[in-house]
Amino acid sequence: MKTSEKNPKKSSAGLSKMAMATKAYERMRKVEGVKRKEIIEEFVNNCGLTPAGAATYYTLIRKKWSKNNRTA
Repeated sequence: MKTSEKNPKKSSAGLSKMAMATKAYERMRKVEGVKRKEIIEEFVNNCGLTPAGAATYYTLIRKKWSKNNRTA
């Protein structure tokens, strides 16, 4: 890989795919009745992920988000 090539995991805004997916997840979780399938479609269409990658990101983000947003 040449040092001058763009990092394929970065968007033009400089955000990683994980950061873009996390923002999309947080935004979509606020919508009542949103389904897993709809969130994964958002990841594929707007974050540059494959369907398999989007499903993996969904699981990772959901676990992290659930852990951080528990009410005690």
